[in-house]
Amino acid sequence: MVKRRSLQAYALLFGVLVLGTLIGGGGTYAYLHNHAGAGGDRDGGRERAKLDALTRELDLTGEQRTRVEGILQASQDERSKRMRAMFETCGEPVREHKRSVDAEIRATLTPAQQKRFDELADEQERRFFPRRDAGSGP
Repeated sequence: MVKRRSLQAYALLFGVLVLGTLIGGGGTYAYLHNHAGAGGDRDGGRERAKLDALTRELDLTGEQRTRVEGILQASQDERSKRMRAMFETCGEPVREHKRSVDAEIRATLTPAQQKRFDELADEQERRFFPRRDAGSGP
């Protein structure tokens, strides 16, 4: 029979692996959230790249390019809002899983360790799953 100490070691190892996966996923989410999607395209780079590609691939005239640029600019706010909603919605299953794993890990800790673990988990939640008000900008 496996000793209790061994089970705790396996549980801790499993927890570290799961947290590593979540942190990696959370880091990717945070990067995308801040640089590529949910906050919108801060400097218009995505729209410029799309406009340049359309100009090149479709051989747009100057007038067509100007009109397409206007369309992309006019749709930017709505696109940003929808991207933000998509990232927030998709992030919830990851947060739920993290809470479940955290609860399992927490159950193996002493009260002093639990207090510090809770602080670390809260800090991680703030860093990787930032909450933004619906009315706030990117």
